[in-house]
Amino acid sequence: MRAPRVVCIAFLSFLVAACADSSTDPLQPNLNVAASGTDSEWVCCGLRVLKVEVTPTTATLAAGDSIDAKATLRTIYNWVLDPREPGRLVRWTSADTSVVRAVSTGRATARLVAVGGGTAKVTAYNQGHTATISVTVSGAAATPTPTQPPRVASLVIAPAADTLTPGQKARYVATAKDSAGAVLHGLTVAWSLSDSSVATLSARADTGVVTGLVAGSVTVRATTGGKTAAATVMVRSTVQTPAPDSTITPTPTPTPTPGMRVGYYVSPAGSASGDGSYANPWDLATALAQPAAVQPGDTVWVLGGTYKGRYTSHLTGAPGTPIVLRQYPGQRATIDGSLLVLGGSTVYWGFEVMDSDASRPAIIGVNVKGPNTKFVNLVVHDHGDNGFGFWSEAPDAEIYGSIIYNNGRQSNTRGSAHGIYAQNGSGRKRIVDNVLFNQFAYGIHVYGSNAVQLKNFHIEGNASFTNGTSAINGAAPDILVGGGSAASGIVVKDNYTFRKDGGTTAVFGYNWGPVNDDLQLLNNYVVGSTNILKWNDITASGNTFTGAQTVMMLTMASGLSTSRYNWHDNHYIPAPSQWSAFNLMYAGGGAAGYDLAGWQSATGLDQGSTYRRGQPSGTKVFVRPNQYERGRANVIVYNWDRASSVSVDLSGVLPAGTRYEVHPVQDFYGTPVASGTYSGGSITIPVSAVQPPRPIGGPVTPASTGVEFNVYVVVPIG
Repeated sequence: MRAPRVVCIAFLSFLVAACADSSTDPLQPNLNVAASGTDSEWVCCGLRVLKVEVTPTTATLAAGDSIDAKATLRTIYNWVLDPREPGRLVRWTSADTSVVRAVSTGRATARLVAVGGGTAKVTAYNQGHTATISVTVSGAAATPTPTQPPRVASLVIAPAADTLTPGQKARYVATAKDSAGAVLHGLTVAWSLSDSSVATLSARADTGVVTGLVAGSVTVRATTGGKTAAATVMVRSTVQTPAPDSTITPTPTPTPTPGMRVGYYVSPAGSASGDGSYANPWDLATALAQPAAVQPGDTVWVLGGTYKGRYTSHLTGAPGTPIVLRQYPGQRATIDGSLLVLGGSTVYWGFEVMDSDASRPAIIGVNVKGPNTKFVNLVVHDHGDNGFGFWSEAPDAEIYGSIIYNNGRQSNTRGSAHGIYAQNGSGRKRIVDNVLFNQFAYGIHVYGSNAVQLKNFHIEGNASFTNGTSAINGAAPDILVGGGSAASGIVVKDNYTFRKDGGTTAVFGYNWGPVNDDLQLLNNYVVGSTNILKWNDITASGNTFTGAQTVMMLTMASGLSTSRYNWHDNHYIPAPSQWSAFNLMYAGGGAAGYDLAGWQSATGLDQGSTYRRGQPSGTKVFVRPNQYERGRANVIVYNWDRASSVSVDLSGVLPAGTRYEVHPVQDFYGTPVASGTYSGGSITIPVSAVQPPRPIGGPVTPASTGVEFNVYVVVPIG
């Protein structure tokens, strides 16, 4: 016989392990029990619960009355165990909630509330042991006192606009707030659509889903508490590639004919005495200081070559007419050093920022402190600090379509610094359609102490994978949102992660931080474990969670209830193991493991969701057309069947007759894996393992993602 597991409190304060499936009785979880052995029950400091006692054992109440109940946990020699220890949380259930309800009030206490006439048993449960209280209720059910519904001061729909093709879906969420700005819950929301011939609408609570039918424009409206909010939906016959908002109109590609004014130019051979023409360009430092000739709306073209140094940009455009600093098409411009951005309303587009210093100095690659700035299709890598610093001094800024890898440094026994380190207080930050891999620590790191704010982030379409692997013994989540201050206004949709190690890939919330406000988790494909901690409001639907033994860990703070969550229609494919797929934890201690049925029963979540133990199968291909460059797209491939090639439909990306190349993102400047002239429909991309680049001066070479996962960039040529 194997010895029982012994897990000490000090260790559990650092690590909450996944728990075994409770498939035999989902209401009675068996905490941290290996599925293969009945003698390996979870214990704390060697003491098992051998008996549960309750007081009182019987109760007679009138409808509307209540009484407090207490459970006592005893072990060998009849010793009483401290309910504050991990694993001692007592679960209370009522056999008939129409007679009596059991409401947990502490680690081992509950309040029994009489509802209507009859007799029912209330059960206290811990570690396979139970005790019951027989409750008799006389009289009819109490009539609740009518209450005034909360007054709605504001109502918004997110997103405010979207573009679909026929058959595509867009999910809209209505958020109502009172006059103090607090989010209101449980309201009845009426949804409507202006033209059902263009699109259809299905609604559930505060969420509406619009499906495109034919080309046209419709308005989706939500109404509650006398307030109405609306969003615009454009349905197009083919995918268009407009700029994400009206502040940027991509500049047409110029022909650099001497004497023909098409913008201004910088060159590695330029000088401060130049006039910014193609024949007499500026050096980069001069252009970034914004010569008097450069006005809002102008474009400064960065010609090919290497610009070595640590640069500061003061370029400042105007809202709606930004200055654009852009790599000249068909050339490769590289800043070997760093870029600090102080000016606002400027777009930085298409060039490379890296650091060839093998000592990896702790300097941020692109340090963003300019408001209303945008960073489009950059390649940022091999900095000794964060790839991007994306700070609160830069409200309404965006990082879009960029490739970010090998950033950070080795620090003692772990890696430090991240792909994107972000904070925000006002306005809204967008992190969209980027590819982040092999940082020394996290991929996307929205985090800070209680002295900063984590508000209003839109995180969409990013492929973030195998981060942390550039460090010795490295493994870090690919997406983190949470810290010392409460996060709010967080939208995380259509993102893609991948880990081979089965570790944590996504974290929302912070164990030592406060309760967060609202999180939307929509249509993400997540490979690895997801950890969600302490949120007032969560909307989670359309997601796929796979690639780990425990795919979902949810921590509830005291006073929070999952009844406030809009969490449904997800897909779970946990790996075969002795540990459970779902872990429900409490900030004060205690955890329980479940399969889907137990999870649904314990939480009330995931109605309409699917669950299957095993490995994913087939091929999943996601195409993300670039919103700034027509003909460019990111292609994310999950090749679970290890096929030698995949078929990719680019009809929403490339116009017929366009020459194109397909580059693996882990070897972006190398030889394309496919090329040709697009004739419509699908193209074939051969799939093979790609060896990612070793970090400059780094201690290890990250491992390949193999043929199971790859990201490609389709780029038009000519």
